[in-house]
Amino acid sequence: MDKISHDLWSGYNAIGLFIHNSEFYWVMNYKENFALNPDVNMRIGLTDGSLNLEQYEEIKRSYRGGVYQITTDNFIDYVTHDDVTLFTFEQMKELMFYNFDESLLTTLRRKLKPSEPDFPQREELNSNEFLKWNEMASRFPLFYINFDEKQFFHLDRDRFHESQAYPDWDAANKNFLSLIPDEQKYWIKDDFNYETICFFPKDLS
Repeated sequence: MDKISHDLWSGYNAIGLFIHNSEFYWVMNYKENFALNPDVNMRIGLTDGSLNLEQYEEIKRSYRGGVYQITTDNFIDYVTHDDVTLFTFEQMKELMFYNFDESLLTTLRRKLKPSEPDFPQREELNSNEFLKWNEMASRFPLFYINFDEKQFFHLDRDRFHESQAYPDWDAANKNFLSLIPDEQKYWIKDDFNYETICFFPKDLS
């Protein structure tokens, strides 16, 4: 659990929610591996000369264990690859509050009082509390990929992952947390929704 937490905190990995045939899949993977269609960027490399045809073909063969473009048909191949870590809801909840004792959670709830949705009023956090608050934020999902509704949303500021979705998909850098049913929100504990103190803006686009 320590390594998983560290990789999320460092930004090396991210959490994503996939919905496929009405099933929910909580996935941890390297950020770039959440791209549905990396061919968009690869073809830019071909055009500007930073990539030759031989390199392009090799990338297509080897990228993401051979799952170059993720589609509804090959999604299970992607999600069962060795580089992908799958979590159950219960495992995600355990991860979310790992190394957060009740005293710390109480302090965060008290100091980070939800008021306005995007800008909660808050007392000053000490250095440890500030660190743990950011650590908690790193454990929220960064990607929402719904094959049933053709939706691709992410919370990765200043990145353009949506450019690698398919043309007929609804894709954007936006807050998608309201689309997730409460029974899948592993960040709700004792009837408190910790999303309300992690300051996710409604729209990042």
